[in-house]
Amino acid sequence: MKKYAAHSGSAVRWLSALAAVVFIVFTRPAAAQFGGLVQFGYALTDLGSGAHMGWSFANAIDNSGRVVGDAVFGNGQSVAYETGANAAITTGSYLGVVSGDSTASGLAINNNGVVAGTSVHFNPTQNHAFYYGLNAPQMIAVMPPQLPIVANDMFGQGINDSGEEVGIFTNGFKNNVSHAYFSVLPGVAQPLDGWLNNPSGSAAFDINNLEQIVGWRLESGPFGSQPIAFFLDFTTWPISGLPRPIDIGTLLGGITSQAFSLNDNRQVVGQSDKWIATQRWTHAFLFQDANHNYVADAGEMIDLDVLGTPWSAATCINNNGLAVGYSGDPSITNGSSRAYSFTGAAMNDLNAMVFGGTGVWTLRVATGINDSGQIVGFMEDNNPDQQARVRHAFRLDPTYRLRPIVR
Repeated sequence: MKKYAAHSGSAVRWLSALAAVVFIVFTRPAAAQFGGLVQFGYALTDLGSGAHMGWSFANAIDNSGRVVGDAVFGNGQSVAYETGANAAITTGSYLGVVSGDSTASGLAINNNGVVAGTSVHFNPTQNHAFYYGLNAPQMIAVMPPQLPIVANDMFGQGINDSGEEVGIFTNGFKNNVSHAYFSVLPGVAQPLDGWLNNPSGSAAFDINNLEQIVGWRLESGPFGSQPIAFFLDFTTWPISGLPRPIDIGTLLGGITSQAFSLNDNRQVVGQSDKWIATQRWTHAFLFQDANHNYVADAGEMIDLDVLGTPWSAATCINNNGLAVGYSGDPSITNGSSRAYSFTGAAMNDLNAMVFGGTGVWTLRVATGINDSGQIVGFMEDNNPDQQARVRHAFRLDPTYRLRPIVR
């Protein structure tokens, strides 16, 4: 999966040990009684940028706490990285590039530490989707589809624990429109458009362990062809002989939508453009086909932006149903976004939940969350000269305290 995996054994053991210590300390006579541990915030870790005094971005985290992303050098080129468990970025984290390429970015990691992303070759410019790890000590380029569309560029986006990857490819001979692909790595990519009713364009962003895929496909509407979020279910293949797509649609008054992430409980998050009065806003959404009828019924797509802000998106959701993303303009430079978490009833600024405060940093965008609740994204410092601000990858670790028993 692009953003998360299964529970971290080390975290569970740590909490169990702490709970045992707490029981011993607080069960003495006449002491206050407590009802176990409850999360009350996060501890912030600056992941740095390796040996280079440049920028860094975190794009995904697995449940051992390994983070992937890209470290950007002073010349603007970047290198994909994969940290150790709960560790910062070092030169030993750098993964390199596909042979002959110049720059790369890690976009997804699965529970086995396998990384997917994009590697770029300059002069001429060509993008390669890649696979790294688990019998692949160097980046392996995903083979592009040959028919019915020959690919010029490949962009790896999501990967599940079986090593099945999804992403985007383009064909410069057909107006460079993007198309979704699926690949059993390190094999040849297969176009998904045939299973999506042959749209003129599409993109796939994530795949879960049930072989369910989300992204968008172009559909005709009052404003021309617009991207609309889809959910594609390959688990129906042995039963019906065909995978089942769901047109997720848009929020009320919506024009477009994109699905970015899903969990193993079939919950999907993304963003949908909608009209409020005469202004076009973008809101984070949650979708789940609750009755499994492969139709987006009324009430199954929920607006997660309970604050009614002009611009928000949910980028990732874990198996516990907690989503993360941002609110505000997410542009890397000149942007104004703040990292947020989302549930069906709450929307929380992660900057306000950091134990001890964020110091000189503003958490701008949250991009990934695992099932232990660790969150990654990027932050920037408070330099008054916005063009000179530093951007670094961050990791948030949940912090806990005892819940008093109220009598």
